[in-house]
Formats: sequence, C-alpha cells, structure tokens
Amino acid sequence: VQENFAYTLRPGKVTSLEDFLFSKKRGFCEHFAGAMASLLRLSGVPSRVVVGFQGGTSSLLRDYYLVRYLDAHAWVEYWDSLQKSWVRSDPIQFISPQRLAMGGESYRDMMNDRYFDVENSDLTQFLRGGLGEMASRVRLIWDQSESLWINFLLRYDWSFQKEIIQGLGLGEASRWIFAFLAIVLTLLALVVAIFVFRLGHDRVDPDLELYRLLCAHLSRFGLQKEVGEGPYDYWGRARNQFPQARDKLDSLFKALIHGRYGQLNLTRKMRRSLQHKIKRLRLQNESGRRSLSNS
Repeated sequence: VQENFAYTLRPGKVTSLEDFLFSKKRGFCEHFAGAMASLLRLSGVPSRVVVGFQGGTSSLLRDYYLVRYLDAHAWVEYWDSLQKSWVRSDPIQFISPQRLAMGGESYRDMMNDRYFDVENSDLTQFLRGGLGEMASRVRLIWDQSESLWINFLLRYDWSFQKEIIQGLGLGEASRWIFAFLAIVLTLLALVVAIFVFRLGHDRVDPDLELYRLLCAHLSRFGLQKEVGEGPYDYWGRARNQFPQARDKLDSLFKALIHGRYGQLNLTRKMRRSLQHKIKRLRLQNESGRRSLSNS
C-alpha cells in the first residue's frame, strides 16, 4: 500500500471508489478512510468512517487549543469480535505519517512550499520567521479574546452581576444606578438594532422587490409560486395558465429576469413603469374564460 498509494491535498477529480483504488491511487484522508471501510465491509468486518479533527495549536492559555477547519480529518473504526469493542485505525499512518505528526495546517503549509518550490526562497524564510510567528500569536490572542468574551456573555446573569458589583465595592444605592444604566444601555441597543434593521431593509434589491410584487400579484389570482421555484419555471406556468396574456407576461418576466440576472440595468423610470404595469395586471372574465389583461 505504501508503494502504490500516495497522500496528496490535490488529488484531482475522483469519480468513484473503484477509480481511487485501481486508477488514481492518490487522495486525502476521506478517500483512504472510505476505501478502507468499504474493503472491511466487503470482508465481512463491520466498520465505519469517523470524521473529526486531528491537530491544533496550543495557545497562551492553559488547557486551550485552537482547532481550525484545516485540521479536519477522517479515520476508520472497525468492530473487533474478540475484544467486543470498536477499534480505531487510521490508514494515513501507513501512507503519510507526517500528516499525523504535523497536523493538518502545518502539513498543508509544507506541501504548499513544495508545490510552489519556494522552500529556500527569501520570502518563505521571512514569512516563517518573525513575521509568521507574530501573525500566529496575534491570531491566537484574537481567538482567546473572542472566547473570553463569549464565556463572559454566557455567565452574565444576576449572580454574576452581583459578583461584579461586590468586586467593585458598590453599595445598595450604586446597585440601583447600575440597574438604571443597564436599562439605558438596553434601550440604546434596541434603538441601534431598529436603525440597522431599517437600513438593511431599505437596501433590498429593487429588482427583487419588483419580482416579489409580481409573484404576490399573480398569487392573488390562483398562481402561487412554489418553494424553490425559479423565475423561468414560474414564468412558464403563468404562460400556460393564462394563455391570453402571454405577451404581457413575457414582457414583464423578461424585463425582471434580465434586470436582475442579465446585463439590463433598470433605471428608476423603468422600475416605476414595470410597477405600474404589474399593479394594473388583473383577472377578468372574457367569453366565459378567465385570463389576465391590462385595463
């Protein structure tokens, strides 16, 4: 296995298990774990793929490690009928023991250096030196600060507030002042939240608003937009349900679709015109049939 297979972070397209085992023979942890579990099952041994993390960076705090998505890993657990328990087995230890020894992020960095052939370049040495170490420490400090803030918010109940007040040596009157300030800050936070919400609401795509207006208008006449239905499919259903108004529907849908997804830049005047046409679009009885028309 060590001679015929190789661990790589750039395996290319692997279409199937057979393609990996008998053709490519190059992949990362998910490929090897899936192949090993499948072969064990074919041999009659119960097995499963386990996904987690392997690696991480120790921080400045005690018992604290920073684990990133680059440390994601997959391995295999198989059932040992003699021990009556699941046994962990990692095929990567036979293919690329450096990956397990270094961790995902460090191994990725090493392989990137090899790929770009910059192992001995001045830039690589500079980045690996003081600048790289400083950036790593800043990243750790930021992550720890974020963790402390989250823990503070999780602990921030009335008991924790009393501990803070007692630690500051504040009396009963100061507690009322503290409560008043808390109410004021809460109201200010509420005002800011409302302002941000309105600001975000005002920035809704106007072309999307027009399309939603058309969907709401058609739904009033029995043509409800389905969940996950795209504009082209909805357009087609509208043409089939209201054949006498196909020209008007084509004009509206084409303008809205090209304005939002194409290269047609709808001006404010064009949007007002489309909005007016949508609002005028209504159902009426003509010769015993129901159709859409403009009044």
